[in-house]
Amino acid sequence: MRVGVISVGSRTIRLLVARSTQDSVVPLCRERALVGLGEEIIRSGTISDAHLHHLAEHVGEFARLARAMGVTRLEAVLTAPGRDAANAATLAATVGHAAAAATSALSGEDVAVYAFSGALLGSPMTLDPVAVCDIGATSTAVAIGTRDGGPAYVKDIPFGSLSLGAELRERAGAAELTAAREVVEASFGRLLVPLPKTAYVTGGAGRSLRKLAGRTLDSDAIESALRVARRCSSEEIARIHGLAPHRAETLVADALIVHELQRRLAIELDVSGTGHREGFAAKLGADLIEAA
Repeated sequence: MRVGVISVGSRTIRLLVARSTQDSVVPLCRERALVGLGEEIIRSGTISDAHLHHLAEHVGEFARLARAMGVTRLEAVLTAPGRDAANAATLAATVGHAAAAATSALSGEDVAVYAFSGALLGSPMTLDPVAVCDIGATSTAVAIGTRDGGPAYVKDIPFGSLSLGAELRERAGAAELTAAREVVEASFGRLLVPLPKTAYVTGGAGRSLRKLAGRTLDSDAIESALRVARRCSSEEIARIHGLAPHRAETLVADALIVHELQRRLAIELDVSGTGHREGFAAKLGADLIEAA
């Protein structure tokens, strides 16, 4: 079955077109566009008409592409903006109308569950229990469980890389870094997790750190990436390491959050190339098979 998922996040809107069953997802097309909803929500609590119009244009373009590729089913999902914006209902209606497709707002726990299944779809060899951490701009979702049994522990923390603020975006000093570490530690203070034997990080934070430190993120690798992020400007990091500018701007915050998760899980984190979009695509494929 060929399915399409349009995911609207705090920073980007992404399209995944895939050949999907419940047990496999083969990506056929991936597209993304920067929309910056999270910054506006943090600043004003709502999404302006101008941003909604800009978003609708991208959603419509992605929907047309998905249908041109012959998807049997197309759905749109909203992550943190669908929970955090004061006009979330208007956001959902705008996305649904532009996509001409069913649209749903995912809870943080939903994101954790879909990220868990998506990460395992892309990683056939794991030792149970498995932890999957999905780090977003304004929230972090954690799921821990087994391949056969699914997640047994699910937690959403309303804290992400944008939550640390603009002061860390350029050449953070020692005092600012110490204060930021304390904020991150306090924000994850209620994350009391069963220790896994395998751990993955999904989302843009992990992908960004992978370009500086490699696919396996232990404490030393994360601290090495953090030193680079502090030493270089966002423009230098984007140019040298091939990061999108908006990812380079939050690299210090990304590293601090990943480091705290790695410390609490007490295991190195592997960067997964798949996550909640692939997990949701697998659900769509399974629904189509069941309905056939």
